[in-house]
Formats: sequence, C-alpha cells, structure tokens
Amino acid sequence: MKKALVILLGVCFVALLIGSAVARDAKLGVRPMREWVGDDGSAVSTDTGLRGLYQEAQASTLCLVWYTFETSDWMGWTQLDLTSVPDTCWHVDDFTNVGSNNHGHLRPIEGTKSMWCGARYSDLVACGWDYAPGYGNNWIQNLGTEAFTFTGAITVQFHAWYDAEDGYDYVRVQYDEGEDTWKNVVEYTGQGDTVATVLVATTKYQTKIRFHFTADSGYSDQDGEIDTDGACVLDSISVTDEGSLSNLETFESCAVDAKHCGIWYATPGAGYGMYSGLAEALEDKDPCGDNFQTQVVFYVGSTENSSEYPGLFNTPWCAGATHADGPCQNEMVISPEIDMTKYSSACDNNQDMDIDAGLLPKLGGAILRFTVYRDLPLDNLVLYTWGVRSWTGVCWSSWQDDGYVYYGPDKDFIFTGSDVSAYIGGTAPVQIGIGVFDACEAWYNKYGTCAAHTPSPWFDNIRLYRYETEGPQWYAREIDFFQDNFPTDFGNIESYVRADMANDIRPEANPVIDPGDSIVVQATSRVGKGIAADASGGPAVYLHVKATYIGPSPTKPALHGADLCGWVAWGAGPTG
Repeated sequence: MKKALVILLGVCFVALLIGSAVARDAKLGVRPMREWVGDDGSAVSTDTGLRGLYQEAQASTLCLVWYTFETSDWMGWTQLDLTSVPDTCWHVDDFTNVGSNNHGHLRPIEGTKSMWCGARYSDLVACGWDYAPGYGNNWIQNLGTEAFTFTGAITVQFHAWYDAEDGYDYVRVQYDEGEDTWKNVVEYTGQGDTVATVLVATTKYQTKIRFHFTADSGYSDQDGEIDTDGACVLDSISVTDEGSLSNLETFESCAVDAKHCGIWYATPGAGYGMYSGLAEALEDKDPCGDNFQTQVVFYVGSTENSSEYPGLFNTPWCAGATHADGPCQNEMVISPEIDMTKYSSACDNNQDMDIDAGLLPKLGGAILRFTVYRDLPLDNLVLYTWGVRSWTGVCWSSWQDDGYVYYGPDKDFIFTGSDVSAYIGGTAPVQIGIGVFDACEAWYNKYGTCAAHTPSPWFDNIRLYRYETEGPQWYAREIDFFQDNFPTDFGNIESYVRADMANDIRPEANPVIDPGDSIVVQATSRVGKGIAADASGGPAVYLHVKATYIGPSPTKPALHGADLCGWVAWGAGPTG
C-alpha cells in the first residue's frame, strides 16, 4: 500500500519515512504487533507521543464523536463480514471501456464476448480499490451448472486465461459428488493461457460442474499489492458425456453483464458469517479496569463455551482439524458517517455544533482512540484491527491503517488508538472500523498454532478527535526508533555502535532477534498544499543527525556530510 514517502539513509544512520507499508508480512500485507502498556494503562507501542500531542493541543482539539454503546445501543454502527463478496462477479463481458488492461487479456478470447470473473473500474465492488479492473480480497465466485444426469464419463473442454496470485488464489474446475460435496478436477494459479480437456468420472447418476474461484485475504487488485486482469476469462465451454449430452457455450448470444447464460449460472460464495454483537456484564480478568457496561464483542452465535470465562463463548474457529483452513472469521463493525465539519459539545455521539469556519482549515490532525480488552496470545492468531476511510464523492475509499494487526496476552483493558492524520482530513465524511481477524489460515505454524481461542477482543469508548496543526506534522512510534546498543568490539568501548531499530523485523524467526537498521517516521501536511518536492522530485523531508562524539580514533569519519551518512537513496509516495 502506498501511503507515505520513503527515504533510506545508509549504514551509519538510517531513516525510513513510510506509512503502513513498513514491516508488513510478505503475504497478507500486515504484520502482528503486540501493544505494550505503560504505567497509566495506555498502549505505548502505538506512540507515547499521542498523549503529549493531545495535551499540547487542548485549546484547539475538538471531540468530533464518542461512542459508548450504552445501553446495548449500536448508535448507528453496522456489521460487515469482510469475507462476503458484495456482488456476483462472473459475468458476460465484451470488455468495451473496461479500464486498464495490465496484461493485455481484458478482451474476448473468441468472438465478441467471453465470461469474466472480475470487476470493472466503474463497478461498485471496485470502489476504493488501489487497482481496478481486477479481483478483490476474500472473493469466492462460482460459475456452475444445475444438477444434470449423464451417461459414463463427462468431458469438459474450455479455453481460459487466468491471472491469480500464484500459490494462494485459485481457479478450480470441480464436480459435485452429492449434496454439494465438491471435488477438484484441475486447478490453476498464477498466470496462464490454457485450452484444456478434463475428464469427470463419478459413480453418481447426477452431478454439477462449476468453475470455482477463491482468493485469500491479501494481495489482490483491491489492496493494490498486485495488479491483475481479473481472476479468469472463460470461453467455448463444452460439456459432453458418453451418451447424448452435448452442450457448447460461446456466450455470444447473451447480453453483456449477464450472470446466467445457457446452462451456466454465476453465484457468489457464502462468507464466513458475522459474530459481532453488544454485551454487558462481561466476566473479565482485569481487577483494575473492569467494564461491566455495554461493549462490542465478536463471539455472538459461537457454539464453544469458554471454560475460563463462565457464561461467555470463545470466538469461532477456522475450518479443519487444525483450524487452519479457510474461511476464517474476519469482520468489522463500522461507525455511522462522521461529519468532519461538526463536533460534539457533550463529547458523545451527537455532533451538534459546527466547527468555526476560521478554525476548520487549520484542523489537519486527527486521533482515533478506543479501549480494548485483550487476552489474545499470539499463538491463538486471533487479532484485533482498526481502520478509517473517507467518502470520495462517489464511494468510500479503501480502509486505511498503520499496517499492523494487534494482539496482547495480558488479561487487561488498555486505552489505545493512533494518530490517523495521514489517512483522513479536510471536510469529507469519514467512518471508523473496528474488527477481529483470525489469521490461522495464513499464519498457522508461522506465528502460532491456533490451539486456543478466548471470548476477546471486546471494545468500548470509541472516539475521534480533530486538532489544530501548523505546517507539516510527523508521527512516530518508540518501537520504530533506534534503541540503545553496545559497541561492535566488546573489548573496545570506542568502537562503532550499530544503529539498530528497537523493532524485530523477523518476529517469526524465534528465538533469533533481528532488529531493523532503519527508523520509521510518518510525515504529512494536511494543511496547505502538502509537502513540497525537493530538487530531485522527491518529498522535501530531511533527517538531520548530530553526533557530538565519535571517539579518538583518527580512522573514523568526519562529523558531517556523506562521510557520516554513508549513502542516500530517495523514493516517493503520496505525502498527504
């Protein structure tokens, strides 16, 4: 995801100015992060500077909205199953004005029309995507037949162009062995063009055939991690048996955007389902932070009683004996539309006051805050998430966040959140999303074993503030700064010291700790015209380093310029 600018400064001192792309897991585009808690109960991994920032700006900080959910009132929030596709995406297409044609295959395979599993740029399903046309995360899309009788073996022939994330997303040809028990005949992943003939041999007297596309929760045109021409283009599908069955579909006789053509019907797959709800008098294990009033939970409808929390249920599992098969729980609760031009005089869910017209252009900062009860050991791989998005005038943007999914093994409430100035601003309405993500399908035996679940997480006191800014703002977390370190030559205190980040960039490589050689800072300028460009065309953001003492050795570099820094490489992304 391209949310900030990037600067790399070499071996001696290294700085990385970036948004949520930093330290992302190579597959899902996110990385698990434990939130540490300070003496005051606030999460410190998200930035201890937030408390100082809020205190400094009290005179010009406005509480836009605060949601308490009392008493069992959703206050306009809605539920969203992120594994549920909002549309049927197999459809007949002639690819006229379809949009960017990245790999040159957004065209009919034969004739003037083909069946396509994908979304056009103009489709509602593609609103807020980083790339479109293409396909999205968590897609389950079927193109299949009704049940039919047959004689002997069935032969299926087709011409297909497929473009799916290699090794993770698949186009499969399947048949039904009875009662919707599907078996694979052949599967395709990656990118390719095939004219195929496959044989379906079943002892049943009746069956169904389908082309079944599945995408996991990361790396698609939706999140911008890959750019495809959609999952699959199909044409000239022939189904014959050893008797009189013979059907050929070229899609030429069907209208553009048709979801049904001949014997073929397009349907979306079912999502995992929603388990979010409101609950009170929860049995938590935090004697210093009890909250017996209404909170948002994600276990409503689960069937597993919790042995440690009497009367409560654990969040639901992924499928399979090891709970490592998808789909898995991945859902959010979403706030009502929040007006960025109004605030709440009582700091509640009622935005009853207009922000002064003179102050409004100066409110370049935004802070999201909430409380969360954890008891989420990393081994469980049940993590909590947050995100914000803005209205573009046509649709909602994609969800913006810091690139982490969060856990914490302690049985406690924490007061957490993040500065979200880089993701929202101006006067466009915004929404907040808070959720839970079961990552066992992707991270089983990498970060955890998925051996247990708890009833948590649950959330309360979700609020959004705006604060006044003057000029560009920067935001950083202590975990992404340089840590104290030791000389490389333990026998010589005057030897060089590595500039290591406090963050472990390979947390899965336990017990090895591999600190990064970068520091991470976000820089934004919501007020004015953004961050200016320097002479090279990159963002005019600079790291100034002052070394007051580097020891007596004459072989060490001077305290200035390139000798101190080593090398400099510039890169740029959106600066806000």
